[in-house]
Amino acid sequence: MKKITIAAALLAAAALATPALAHPGLPGHAHGFLNGLLHPVGGLDHLLAMIGVGFWSALLVRGAQVFFAPAAFVLAMLAGAALGVNSLYSVETGIALSVVALGLLILGRVKLPLALSVMLIGCFGALHGYAHGSEASGNIAAYMAGFALTTATLHVLGIGLGRTLAGLPFATVAAGALMTAAGASLLIS
Repeated sequence: MKKITIAAALLAAAALATPALAHPGLPGHAHGFLNGLLHPVGGLDHLLAMIGVGFWSALLVRGAQVFFAPAAFVLAMLAGAALGVNSLYSVETGIALSVVALGLLILGRVKLPLALSVMLIGCFGALHGYAHGSEASGNIAAYMAGFALTTATLHVLGIGLGRTLAGLPFATVAAGALMTAAGASLLIS
């Protein structure tokens, strides 16, 4: 019962949080390792996507393969960040859609072949990374190391949450529905 209460509290906090996007559209405002560490938790869009990647991975596979999709996300995010440095294009709609898609994948407990899952999650990672890179300035390598570390940590948190709730179908349905709704609210705001 304690696990259900904790999971419900986390999900409620995520659902009730204001839709503060991590990317206000001002290039060059993020730099250094500390900014990178804090960036993924600075907006609901990133926080939900990072936890959602881990959560869905936990529902998808067992064993060490559970880390394949999160690793693809982090690597693609870094590649996207490298492409996004000095860019003027916005990818906020794609980021919000990734949250919706992850919510639907969790809601439906969708099991795709591992290679397809890794590619899909990699695409989401590239979108998030592109947005990170478009805002980078100063010590970009340290900034990227910081957000990669926090992202990987949030993926592991999502894996733990997914494994904890996997035996409770109503909890995964609720988590998926809340994430889908949060993603949809990000699209509207």
